[in-house]
Amino acid sequence: MRSLTTVDKFVYTTGQELFDTMQSFFFKQHALFTLVFDMRQLLNPDSREECLNVFLSWLNKIMAYTASNDQVDSMASVLIVGTHKDIVRDPREHAELSTILYNALRHHRAFAFVVQNKMGLSHLGHTDMLFFPIDNTQSGLDPMVEHLRSAIQAEAKKAPHMNELMPLSWMKLLDVLQASASPVLPYAEVEEIARQCQVSSAELVPFLAYMNSVSQLMWFDEDNLKDQIILKPIEGFVLPASAFIRRFSPDATHVMQMTPMHADIQKSALYREDFTKMVDTGFVSVPLAQKLLSGCNDKFEMVIALMFKYSLMVPIYRVCDTEEEEEKASAAAQAQGTATSRSYMDDLETLFVPALLSTELPADLDFLQGWWYIEYLLPAKCGFVDC
Repeated sequence: MRSLTTVDKFVYTTGQELFDTMQSFFFKQHALFTLVFDMRQLLNPDSREECLNVFLSWLNKIMAYTASNDQVDSMASVLIVGTHKDIVRDPREHAELSTILYNALRHHRAFAFVVQNKMGLSHLGHTDMLFFPIDNTQSGLDPMVEHLRSAIQAEAKKAPHMNELMPLSWMKLLDVLQASASPVLPYAEVEEIARQCQVSSAELVPFLAYMNSVSQLMWFDEDNLKDQIILKPIEGFVLPASAFIRRFSPDATHVMQMTPMHADIQKSALYREDFTKMVDTGFVSVPLAQKLLSGCNDKFEMVIALMFKYSLMVPIYRVCDTEEEEEKASAAAQAQGTATSRSYMDDLETLFVPALLSTELPADLDFLQGWWYIEYLLPAKCGFVDC
């Protein structure tokens, strides 16, 4: 028997609000969060309020997703890191920043789960601080970076799953899977690898479910998802999803994020109109979605199903305009012995990416004709839209 002893890291960088839709993907109760801020901004009275509001917003999100109950008896730990120590050098300023953070956060229910810096240094000597001031330009040469690493490791080892014993065969299988160069492997291939590691087919489902729960891999026992195991979530899901979720037109800061692939698609006469429609309205035709995910080989359905699961994309189906057409479709389905309910992939008419929707709906939605069925993939969230 052996326990997990390493800390695996997912790196999520915030900034553009567009990508906030992906945040729920990273929130796990057993996770460890590091909030990074620019010390210059918090010292500056003109930007201080905005900086503190961002802190409170993140604490609210972490608490909402990871708290064990309404009383917040437990939740994920949070470490706060201040950058640009090469500019903000004075220990007196570091102490001032720690006091600012303390006064702003101490009444928050998540405050008790903020990990203190036991190696803080003020103008009066060593002291506890609410953050770790680091010099980005020195990297590992800055002693505080080493203190931060030690604090992360120490906090991670407190997590219950880090001390749970499991069969050596499970750990061997996990090692083999994590050494794989492929970000995604089919279930059948993983089943064969498991057999070689003395993990039976009956054990494989519990193994995958447990490793998914502790973020060692991604696997869901659901239609359109259970046949693939994601070993590298960033490469296997986040990057493909970013083919849809990005700044295709300038935002308030005049930022655009067009990749060469998007530029080529925009030039193509075959996809130009669909691409413009996606940028303007958030609606994505199935052929365009297939083109955007053409680099995923045979993983198209898996990526789309995951986007449905995390509410990053909404499937839209055209339904029968009349009762007579509906009865014919139902009779045809029964004659073929198939269910009348639609799957996530069958008969898709178009897709919708909410993150691309502007604050003002476009006036011209003539391409949506008749009744459309929109499945939001959230509990009790189904409806009809009359366009």
